[in-house]
Amino acid sequence: MIKADLAVFIGRFQPFHRGHLMAVKTALSVSEHVLLLIGSANVARRLKNPFTAAEREAMIRASLSSAENQRLLCAAIDDDPYNDERWIEHVKNVVNQKVESIKWSVKKIILLGYKKDGSSYYLDLFPDWNLFEIENFEQISATTIRTAFLRVRSSQFYDARLPEAVNSWLNDFRKTPAFDWLQAEQESIDQEKAAWAAAPYPVIGVTVDALVEHRQQVLLVKRGRHPGKGLWALPGGFLQLEETLFAGCIRELQEETQIANMPWQQYLRAKAVYDLPDRSERGRVITHTFYFLLPDDLPQPCVCGHDDAAAAVWLPRDSLQAQDFFDDHFHLIRDLFDIAQK
Repeated sequence: MIKADLAVFIGRFQPFHRGHLMAVKTALSVSEHVLLLIGSANVARRLKNPFTAAEREAMIRASLSSAENQRLLCAAIDDDPYNDERWIEHVKNVVNQKVESIKWSVKKIILLGYKKDGSSYYLDLFPDWNLFEIENFEQISATTIRTAFLRVRSSQFYDARLPEAVNSWLNDFRKTPAFDWLQAEQESIDQEKAAWAAAPYPVIGVTVDALVEHRQQVLLVKRGRHPGKGLWALPGGFLQLEETLFAGCIRELQEETQIANMPWQQYLRAKAVYDLPDRSERGRVITHTFYFLLPDDLPQPCVCGHDDAAAAVWLPRDSLQAQDFFDDHFHLIRDLFDIAQK
């Protein structure tokens, strides 16, 4: 029985598996039309998000019939991990824009989903949409599928938890440079975790990052090796046993960029702790980030990539794009700017 004009289904679909397929078919059975909001559209490829929004839409549409595709809309939505209010507004705007762009009459919207873990809290953030809860089909985990896909060394990959069209799509993807990069990323993370496997307790890493701004430009480094090889990042790294957080931040900043010593305490404008459990592929990593604003009348300091940084550059702050950054570093920058303005 049709119960709604539009069913909204938010997911990352990394990759689109049979559980997702059953959810979409359920949505089509209770709503005239379905809008899939493909999440994490503004992030760089990483183990958790290996496929772009366009690639995921291709997987989804290849798994559905022509008649089903005619009733399906897809739209990309961005991550905003440190500002739920802004993310909610973004999602609502995307839905409204999509509805306005079509000829369909939409009066009743339902939100489709299932509460699998803490990451499903977003289902309670849209009280204007009635929640239509579904079951987690066969408890399929996209995480184990992704890991198996990136660890397999043979030329062919097959997983019964995936629609046939997705298995075919993934095998074509294995021939691309993007797959080679992701496989190197997986190997790097596996090696790093293996080094800590014998620890008698779960390892929690502590890192420090420096956000340095001068004349509306931000100092960034390009990562020289995996994980995150080739991506922009804030200068930073793991805290050493004998140093304070602030001292560790300055040490990493100067090691990676060769920037001259300055009265850093004088230029400090904000600092914050970022501790989302899944913010790093390496495991549980809590970072302390310091924001330094250099005076405009100061000549722009010379910088040069060093240590594990392939390059160090000043980039205009309004040119930064989330999909070019390692882990959540773009969002650290955005959040610290917000904090400094309050």
